[in-house]
Amino acid sequence: MLKAFALVLATFGLLWLALYIWDQTEHGKIDYCLDAGGAWDYELKKCRGAGPGYKGP
Repeated sequence: MLKAFALVLATFGLLWLALYIWDQTEHGKIDYCLDAGGAWDYELKKCRGAGPGYKGP
Protein backbone atom coordinates (compact mmCIF):
# COMPACT_ATOMS: atom_id res chain seq x y z
CA MET A 1 0.00 0.00 0.00
CA LEU A 2 2.82 2.37 0.86
CA LYS A 3 4.59 1.60 -2.42
CA ALA A 4 1.43 2.41 -4.39
CA PHE A 5 1.04 5.72 -2.56
CA ALA A 6 4.68 6.60 -3.22
CA LEU A 7 4.25 5.73 -6.90
CA VAL A 8 1.16 7.95 -7.21
CA LEU A 9 2.91 10.78 -5.37
CA ALA A 10 5.99 10.48 -7.61
CA THR A 11 3.79 10.44 -10.74
CA PHE A 12 2.01 13.63 -9.73
CA GLY A 13 5.32 15.24 -8.82
CA LEU A 14 6.80 14.46 -12.23
CA LEU A 15 3.65 15.71 -13.96
CA TRP A 16 3.83 18.98 -12.01
CA LEU A 17 7.51 19.36 -12.90
CA ALA A 18 6.80 18.75 -16.60
CA LEU A 19 4.03 21.36 -16.59
CA TYR A 20 6.26 23.86 -14.80
CA ILE A 21 9.04 23.38 -17.35
CA TRP A 22 6.53 23.70 -20.24
CA ASP A 23 5.24 26.96 -18.78
CA GLN A 24 8.75 28.43 -18.81
CA THR A 25 9.24 27.81 -22.54
CA GLU A 26 8.21 30.22 -25.27
CA HIS A 27 5.39 27.88 -26.27
CA GLY A 28 4.01 28.04 -22.74
CA LYS A 29 4.17 31.83 -22.73
CA ILE A 30 2.35 31.99 -26.07
CA ASP A 31 -0.32 29.62 -24.79
CA TYR A 32 -0.78 31.66 -21.62
CA CYS A 33 -1.05 34.86 -23.66
CA LEU A 34 -3.69 33.40 -25.97
CA ASP A 35 -5.63 31.98 -23.01
CA ALA A 36 -5.71 35.49 -21.52
CA GLY A 37 -7.31 36.85 -24.71
CA GLY A 38 -4.19 38.46 -26.14
CA ALA A 39 -2.27 38.11 -29.37
CA TRP A 40 1.38 37.03 -29.45
CA ASP A 41 3.80 39.33 -31.29
CA TYR A 42 6.43 36.91 -32.63
CA GLU A 43 8.88 39.63 -33.62
CA LEU A 44 8.97 41.30 -30.19
CA LYS A 45 8.18 38.06 -28.30
CA LYS A 46 5.52 39.88 -26.29
CA CYS A 47 1.85 39.53 -25.62
CA ARG A 48 -0.43 42.28 -26.91
CA GLY A 49 -3.97 43.04 -25.76
CA ALA A 50 -4.33 40.48 -23.00
CA GLY A 51 -7.03 40.92 -20.40
CA PRO A 52 -6.57 42.42 -16.95
CA GLY A 53 -4.59 40.29 -14.56
CA TYR A 54 -2.21 38.98 -17.22
CA LYS A 55 1.29 38.78 -15.75
CA GLY A 56 3.36 37.51 -18.64
CA PRO A 57 6.32 38.73 -20.67
